[in-house]
Amino acid sequence: MGDYLLICRAPNDPRASRLFTDLRARASAEGYVVTPINAHAWLGVRGPCPPKRVDIGGWVLIGDVFDRRSPRLPYVDPQDQWAFERKLVARVWGRYAGVLFGPKDQPAAFIRDPSGALECVAWTHCGLTVACSAADDWLVRCLRPRWRIDYARVAEALHSLVAGTGALLLDGPHALEPGTVQPTPLTVPPIAVWTPRQIAMQSLDPPPAAQAEVSIRSAVDEAVSRLSNLAGPLAAEVSGGLDSSIVAAALAKVALEPVSLWINAYGATPESDERSYVEILGDALGFKPYCTPHAVGP
Repeated sequence: MGDYLLICRAPNDPRASRLFTDLRARASAEGYVVTPINAHAWLGVRGPCPPKRVDIGGWVLIGDVFDRRSPRLPYVDPQDQWAFERKLVARVWGRYAGVLFGPKDQPAAFIRDPSGALECVAWTHCGLTVACSAADDWLVRCLRPRWRIDYARVAEALHSLVAGTGALLLDGPHALEPGTVQPTPLTVPPIAVWTPRQIAMQSLDPPPAAQAEVSIRSAVDEAVSRLSNLAGPLAAEVSGGLDSSIVAAALAKVALEPVSLWINAYGATPESDERSYVEILGDALGFKPYCTPHAVGP
């Protein structure tokens, strides 16, 4: 995909204004395509498929944003401050982060979609609010933030058996969890607007088998169609597994352009060589796989 960098400045702050301008010039020199969002914020994007900007309901979303064909919107309390955001993440999917601006063009909240495919790290510094997919070395060197190792978090991480995500091990930047809204100031606790429980609860009243089959097929086709048609020539890895076969069948059905390369990597042992299954799959879907041995060295 690519990276993004969002810089917002406080009004009537000369130092923040200078940093804001200097960072914009430096970001351009580092290969970012920089565009203004408002008088106090700019967005830089770069990469082979730079994140796109999509505006929805006051939110500036950054990344790949897709409308669900048949969304199942959750019930929300009309008094819930984040009712719109709960419906938003149920209605649109993809890989994105976003910012909501409040009075005087100041960021009021950040959001990260439930997939977690695009990072969102935010912090404040000398009148600036920074949000990015990756804190580049040049950015850290320019700002020289006074981050410190948080030894309590390090201890928690070392003793946790399941913590694959969570707070960073530094006391300055904040990493948004997937499916959360982070209000400002960043010291305010984040709000979960999506949880796995929502999906689990839907399975308590399963539909008839025929309806479930149609729903699953439609969901797979939608996901494969949207993601496979984002960029140029496409290559697909195929093996003897069920998941690979399902994705391959969906690609053959919904891809706008023919797949340029169907590739299979095989190993030296019988259990790691699935070429016979791949050939059967290729015959069924009408493609000839390119088979190559697994690399065993650089």
